[in-house]
Amino acid sequence: MPLDLSCRGSERKLNLLNPTKFQRCLPCQTCGKNFDRPSLLKRHLRTHTGEKPHGCTVCGKMFSTSSSLNTHVRIHTGERPHECPICGKRFTASSNLYYHRMTHYKEKPHKCNECGRSFPTPGDLRAHGYSHTGNWPMRCSVCNRGFCKPAALHHHMQLHNAEVNGKQVSNGKEEVLDDGEEVDAVQEAIGNLGRWQIFVCLAISLVKFPIAWHQLAIVFMAPHQQYNCTAPARTEFSDQCIVNVNGTLAECTEWEYDRSTFSETVISQWNLVCSRTHYANIQQSILMFGVLLGNIIFGNLADRYGRKVPLIVSVVLQLVSGIGCAVVPWFPALLLMKLLSALATGGTMVTSYVICMEIVGTQWRAAITVLYQIPFSLGHMSLAGLAFLFRHWQHLQIAITLPSVILLSYWWIVPESPRWLLALGKQRAACKILQKAANINKIQNKDIPELVRQHCLHQNSKRSASDDKASFLDLFRTPNMRIKSLSIFFNWVVCGMGLFGMSQYIGQVGGNIFLNFTVSGAIQVPGNFVAWWAMNRLGRRITLISSNTITGISALLLIVVSNDIEWLRLILVCIGIVGMSVSFTTVYLFSGELFPTVVRNIGVGTSSMCARIGSITAPFVVSLDHIQTWLPPAFFGILPLIGAALCLFLPETVGCTLPETLQDGEEFGKKAHKIKKKPKDIEAEASL
Repeated sequence: MPLDLSCRGSERKLNLLNPTKFQRCLPCQTCGKNFDRPSLLKRHLRTHTGEKPHGCTVCGKMFSTSSSLNTHVRIHTGERPHECPICGKRFTASSNLYYHRMTHYKEKPHKCNECGRSFPTPGDLRAHGYSHTGNWPMRCSVCNRGFCKPAALHHHMQLHNAEVNGKQVSNGKEEVLDDGEEVDAVQEAIGNLGRWQIFVCLAISLVKFPIAWHQLAIVFMAPHQQYNCTAPARTEFSDQCIVNVNGTLAECTEWEYDRSTFSETVISQWNLVCSRTHYANIQQSILMFGVLLGNIIFGNLADRYGRKVPLIVSVVLQLVSGIGCAVVPWFPALLLMKLLSALATGGTMVTSYVICMEIVGTQWRAAITVLYQIPFSLGHMSLAGLAFLFRHWQHLQIAITLPSVILLSYWWIVPESPRWLLALGKQRAACKILQKAANINKIQNKDIPELVRQHCLHQNSKRSASDDKASFLDLFRTPNMRIKSLSIFFNWVVCGMGLFGMSQYIGQVGGNIFLNFTVSGAIQVPGNFVAWWAMNRLGRRITLISSNTITGISALLLIVVSNDIEWLRLILVCIGIVGMSVSFTTVYLFSGELFPTVVRNIGVGTSSMCARIGSITAPFVVSLDHIQTWLPPAFFGILPLIGAALCLFLPETVGCTLPETLQDGEEFGKKAHKIKKKPKDIEAEASL
């Protein structure tokens, strides 16, 4: 944007400092503007005379000032010396960087007097003002549409009788934005956060209760249970697994279990002890593996068929398979039902979160992410109460499954994601949802069909053919996307292993199982609010680095603290759980903002899959305590520190617009001086 070189801003300063200097302002004889230096007046006169003495030696374009020429030359050289410290985007001019940084800090000081809408720059406000006055500086000679930038008019003229993206356009039916800027139709139409978004997000966040119950119920359904072999009458001696009958050692076939805490468990019903102990671990591994598959399968289904239908399917599957777990008479059938239940759990996780992220404004993503995670912590806490009431594992299984009946109401109360509809060009369906949401939010005077057309046109101009067939491999085709994907995936592994592992490791400290489990869930609630504050104040990247570092240090301190000091070890484990809770909340939001819309569900689903890999290994890491007591804390300490280091390769996303296309995702946060491109990387970028 051209700078205002008049002395209006300096008049006040000069008048305050020395009133006599104010008289030195030099007036322009043509327009009457005043200047305090002859050089500024001379430069200003060129705007009237049209004189452009400075020419580019590459393309021959002329400029009125040498500074404008220097900025232009950087287009040819590729030099972008001004870098945004938040997201890493680079610019040729410092003024462009100045206005870009306003998008991060959410500063919009320039307000329209007509409609009250605010803008970050005076140029944006001036361009917006034309929509009220109708006095556009230039108009299309074919359809009489107004524009304020020559480049936007030139692009628009190409749409008349020209082929755009393989489609023939005529009579101006295809339109471009007034000033070449991107319009976020969702936020423009329904606002950043209103009644509609709050209701939908609150309703969807309830899925986290059964998610927590099904994932963590194994703690009470198959707990560590004391048992003894039921020895025959002629037995000379026996232990838990071996008996001596008439001098012959034999494996015990019947056991007596301690039923003081639980009346019946999976272990006592199917005798998963002695040589069958590993079946209990297999049950937990199948559960987490099923969640992993659910993230992948339903993540891909949600990108192909929308967010709503896969969400409803996963809720129905969770309900049916959950009841099946309680009634099957064979242990292999129980494993099959657990697998199906875990598939459904993974599906509800990935689809519900993406819907929330796609309907709220950028400044509210952190708050909604916290809201989405709190029901999981509450479900964690309430599970101990349910287990206390229902001491039989089958009764507990039914108790955690039946509430899913309420979630069937999603078919009527949860809409399809309008952002997904826009990404696929389904304008009519998107308009219908946005119009309903705008009415609920009491937002009037919005031409939603026009906003939708402009949004889709802008995305069509950027979308390539590869976007229509986006797949998992697109997360790794180009260098910047590859680095971001690998870094965030590793952090998901760390979060899954750390949160579930340390929640189980707290039982190693001793105490009441119900109380310890409640405490481990309760301390995650303040962790969510800490994450909310930190993500807004410090940003996503710094928050994730800090929480991982705190977790790593607290876990490593467990190695040097004696087992006799139980209170100190309990505090360190709780600090680690809070740190992992903050990391989990942050990485959820971080992932939703890093991946572009066309692969967002694939990216978030794969991320959650990585968390499941970590959670699958967590019980085995905890069991390393039988080999060396320092091994579990070492794993829980070193891996978060590595994850914190990998966060240095991730861009900050706070306040940024969600990337839509694969090209957006590759360019987002790119730092050319840090990414060494290979020939195949350049070819991959060219395909975008």
